[in-house]
Parts: sequence; structure tokens; C-alpha cells
Amino acid sequence: MNSNTGAVVLNGVPDLGISSPPRDGPVKFIMPARAAYPKDHETLVRAFEQLDDFTSLSLVGDRTDSVAFREQLKVWAPKRHQEIVTLGLRTDIADLLKSSHVMVLSSRSEAMPLSILEAMSCGLPVIASEVGGTREQIIHGSTGLLVPAGAVWELAQAMRDLLDENVRFRLGAAGRLRYEQDFSVDCMSENVLELYRKFQMPCA
Repeated sequence: MNSNTGAVVLNGVPDLGISSPPRDGPVKFIMPARAAYPKDHETLVRAFEQLDDFTSLSLVGDRTDSVAFREQLKVWAPKRHQEIVTLGLRTDIADLLKSSHVMVLSSRSEAMPLSILEAMSCGLPVIASEVGGTREQIIHGSTGLLVPAGAVWELAQAMRDLLDENVRFRLGAAGRLRYEQDFSVDCMSENVLELYRKFQMPCA
């Protein structure tokens, strides 16, 4: 076998099950990410500040419920910080995703974020910064929306676009289908097994 031969097996995550977000009340955006570099909460919160519609934002992850972080939110969103819920480190991410309408992942850099795949498995539309592996996970305009990293205006516009229930349903359904075809645990397992079958050495 050629030593330069390689193959890519896409990550797979367990199926969290398709969600049915609540129809009443505000459109709920959620970002599951620790309050630390390379995550970019500032860009998301400043974008959320620009939204005039009836919306809310939940921030989930280590240190998002710290006093220092909450005080910083008042700087980034002086008018709308009261509509931002800081939940800290949680173990019920699946339930939180299913009770939301849109997942946002605002980042300075990424590898292959599993949180995007988890949201896709729920049929939840995703907005993400166009960095790292997000380009492989999301087909812009088809299975989700990609925005330049650090671009407040562009992120705010993407969030406005997903206030439309029909757009949310279309992107969420397409994201769920892509999850089933490319990012499920069954797909990953089958791809690994196929590589073993392809490259296994013959017995001496």
C-alpha cells in the first residue's frame, strides 16, 4: 500500500431526534460554547443587540454564567442584555437545543465542531462563522448559513433571515437530511469499516 494513501472519515454524532420548536413566544437563538477563546460571544451579542424583533438568546457553556461575563454582556448589548439568558455548564444540551429555534456558533477559529452536527440532527437551522470545519458541515444557503468571522452586521442579517419560519424549516430539514447522509454514527462506522476492508493486508 502506498504510504501516501489517505482517506477522510467525517465525524458522526448520536441522533438527538428531530425537534419541534415552540411556535408561540420569541424566536430563541442558542449558542452552546464555553466563554473562552476561540469562541466569539462578543460578535454574537453585538449582532443580537441590533435585532428589533421579539427574540431571545441563550448562552450555554462553561463560565457563561460568571459575574464577569454577565457584566461584559451589558457592555456588548446595553439595550438587550436582559433578553440574554446565561445558563453556564449544562448536561441537558439536547433538551435546550430542542426548545430553541436557531443555533448560532460565532467563532474566531474551529476544528470540526460537534455542536453543529448535534443541532443538525435535531433539524435545527444553524448559523456559523465561516472558519475551519464549518465549511465542510454547512452548505451555505442550503443546510444553514455561514458568515465571516467577526462580522457583526452580516451575523445580525443572518439572524434576521431566520426569523422567517419557512426559512427555518427549509434549512433545518435540509440540515437534518445531510446529517442522516453524512454525519450520523452509522455513516461514520460504515466508512471506517469500508476503509478496513479496502486496506486490510492479505494474510501471509
